[in-house]
Amino acid sequence: MPLIDISSPVDASPTLTTRIGAPTHDGARGAYGRPKTIDQDPLEWFYHPGVVLDLTAAGVGSVDAGFIAGELKRVGYELRPYDIAPLRTGAEKWSGPQCHFTDFTGLDGSAVHHLLDRGVRITGTDTFSLDAPFAHIRKRYAETRDRSLLWPAFTVVCSPVCVAGAEAGTARAVAVLD
Repeated sequence: MPLIDISSPVDASPTLTTRIGAPTHDGARGAYGRPKTIDQDPLEWFYHPGVVLDLTAAGVGSVDAGFIAGELKRVGYELRPYDIAPLRTGAEKWSGPQCHFTDFTGLDGSAVHHLLDRGVRITGTDTFSLDAPFAHIRKRYAETRDRSLLWPAFTVVCSPVCVAGAEAGTARAVAVLD
C-alpha cells in the first residue's frame, strides 16, 4: 500500500468519501448558538454501540419516524444515548452513475428527530445525503407547502479526519464485532 506524505496538502472532497457531517453541515443554528464544526465534536462520540437501519424496502424518497421505529422493532433493538445509527439504503448499486445523486432513500425531519430524541449523535449513510433526494423534497413541498420538509448490534469506530472549520470530515468507519 502506498504511503501518503502527510506534510503535503490533500486534494479531496469530504463529501465523496465515508464521511461524518458535523452539526454545521446542514446550516442550522440552534438556541445554543453556532453549531459545532467537525473538529469541535467530542472524540468520544465516535466509539459507541451501533445498529444498521435497513431502508432498502422504502424506495426512492424518504422515511419517517414510524419507519425507523418499525425497523428498530424488526431487529429487536432499543436505541440508547450515543448509539451510532448507520443507514443502509442499497445505494451501493448506484455508485458512480448520476443516479447515485438522485435515486436513494433519506430521512425526513421526523426520522431525524426520532434518532436525536433517543440520544443518537452519529449517523451514516451509504449514499450521497442523509436527506431525501432534492427532487423528492421539492415535489412534496410543492404539493403540501409544509416547511418542515425543507432540510430538516456492534460497536462503531468512525475516526474523523479533522479539518479545522469544515462542515464535514472524511472518516474511516469500522464495525467491531463482539
